[in-house]
Amino acid sequence: MQIQWPGTAKDLGFTQLNDLYNPCKNIMAGARYIRMMIDRYDGNIHLAAAAYNYGPGRIKKSSKSDPAIPEGANWYSGYIYHHLQVLLGGSDLPGHSGQKREKYRPGNKVPVNMFHNPARAERFMAYFRKKLPELDIDWFRTSFGETHVVLVFSSEKQLKNDVGLLNRLGFYPDIKRRFR
Repeated sequence: MQIQWPGTAKDLGFTQLNDLYNPCKNIMAGARYIRMMIDRYDGNIHLAAAAYNYGPGRIKKSSKSDPAIPEGANWYSGYIYHHLQVLLGGSDLPGHSGQKREKYRPGNKVPVNMFHNPARAERFMAYFRKKLPELDIDWFRTSFGETHVVLVFSSEKQLKNDVGLLNRLGFYPDIKRRFR
């Protein structure tokens, strides 16, 4: 868990920095901290995740809209929510049908677009979810700060069909380039 030393760590009962490196103590403290944030923000997971990342002093309890939340905290909360939905079955995500996604398989993703701003990647994906809800698209970040939006497929036949749908919207992914 990302527990800041010394402030948050001391609030959670840590007296020595080395205790943060004990996995059991760290995870238990992180779970307590996220519970504190959920309680503080009256069950609002978006605000709780933003505060977990940015600090509760920087996220107002009365924040009702994304502009009131700093961009980085807003992105983090969206990132956590996106991956939580995938883990829980993501019935609101295209191509998931309420089932958990299979583990990563090499070669089953082709790039659609790349962004340096993750919020733009999210808006790009929202566009495709609206226009082509049958597409299974996902995104990931690299250590270089790039956010890649990818088309996920399970067979070459599905890839060909999905690329045809993308082409109709003016997008031409390089199907020779695959993420492994």
